[in-house]
Amino acid sequence: MTKRRTAPHISIALISLALGTLGISNTLSSSHAASPMIEIFKRDLPHQPTGSVLLIFENDNKFFGLWNVLGGDEDDLGRTHGTLISITRNWDPHNILTFQVQTDLFTRRLPQGQRGPEGTPIHFNEFNSFSIGIQHHNKGTPTYYRFVGGVWIVNQERITPGASGQQKIWHDILRISPTLRTKVPKYDYQSREEEIGAEAVVEATFGLQKEFFRSKGIGISAFSEVSHQSSSLTDWIVQKFTTGVNFSLTRETPSGVEPLPFFLLSLLQEMTVSTGQNFELGFRSFLEAIYRIGRTEIIMRLTHYDGTPAQRVYRFQPDSETTMSTGIRVYF
Repeated sequence: MTKRRTAPHISIALISLALGTLGISNTLSSSHAASPMIEIFKRDLPHQPTGSVLLIFENDNKFFGLWNVLGGDEDDLGRTHGTLISITRNWDPHNILTFQVQTDLFTRRLPQGQRGPEGTPIHFNEFNSFSIGIQHHNKGTPTYYRFVGGVWIVNQERITPGASGQQKIWHDILRISPTLRTKVPKYDYQSREEEIGAEAVVEATFGLQKEFFRSKGIGISAFSEVSHQSSSLTDWIVQKFTTGVNFSLTRETPSGVEPLPFFLLSLLQEMTVSTGQNFELGFRSFLEAIYRIGRTEIIMRLTHYDGTPAQRVYRFQPDSETTMSTGIRVYF
């Protein structure tokens, strides 16, 4: 089997990251990242927090397997599980620094694979990314830009503490119950005997954001942005076109309006065009609801993927797939 070679320009990206000249994007790894609209909207409000910590889990089994237990039809294949950790820090009123770690798992059954003592044999791709960056909002204008730099690591060989290990542990816990043992699948993760590959990734984004309505605690705003992404793989060149709308509810108090909305509803549509060796077109749509209690937000999201360019790398993702994400964000 052909070995996957490690990309040659990782050191250049790491030097750039150390210099702080690159930044993380909410869309660099778009399976989990929150709408950039939300971050921009909050930053423009008075008395904003100085930073936040975000944790999100994504799974194709709605409610982490409960949907399947209740009779839903889920298969744990394709884009099946992911985790995102994101730490942001307001550098000043117009700049946000972010560090992000993300892990996603893609799986497929082996051709004619039979269930054995260790479970149903599957191949897997665990996709891990480490990114850092800066987003700048131009004072007095509705425009912003973002610079992104990071490293992608693709693991097809061993179970790690990343998405592959997380799925295995979660299934093992559920299968402790005799009732769930027959409903929760057990998998035998087969190595593809390929090296763990790594590649450097950079992305630049220009965006436009505008608030159209605000009255008595109700706000409506929208954004559009264009991104260019490339990696140390010569055939990975991607353009992203994203648009979204945000609805917010903010409590009014005797002393005025609270600085952060207590409820946010976001709708986003993203089109991704790969113009490397092959032309590929993909779409991502999500509906996200956020409820805030004090400095803590509870996040629920439904995401629908249609033929994303990630198929070229993963080969495991179906043409169409819907996932559910849950998360929490704490401001400090």
